[in-house]
Amino acid sequence: MTSTDATTEELRRSLQTCPACAATLDSHSYARFAVTVASDENRQRLSDFCHAFKKHDWATLKLFDDFDPLLNALEAIVLRCISGTLVMLAVRNPFELFESDVVLECDVLDPAVGNALCGLVAPDNWRSLSI
Repeated sequence: MTSTDATTEELRRSLQTCPACAATLDSHSYARFAVTVASDENRQRLSDFCHAFKKHDWATLKLFDDFDPLLNALEAIVLRCISGTLVMLAVRNPFELFESDVVLECDVLDPAVGNALCGLVAPDNWRSLSI
């Protein structure tokens, strides 16, 4: 694994097993889907992000692409199970160097919802979780 695989390392550490199949994360993949700044000044936008996440409003959620390396972030990351099932993760990404990412929410999607989401992820955005 290279030093550029920090997200892979953090997801493997946080999840340990797939929420959909309970197997190891080998042969699974992920894609970053959306991100927003998690700060008091960005409270309304953060609330809108969470609302779109919970309502499975993928088109709206995908519009969130604001990041500041000096502030905490909330990311939506799609996990693709080896079975084909998709899992949407809400992940707190802290700006502090020695803090770890935290999976705040994990939503195993039914096939219809997952298919709608999968169509919004470009094929070249998927990254392997295998080590």
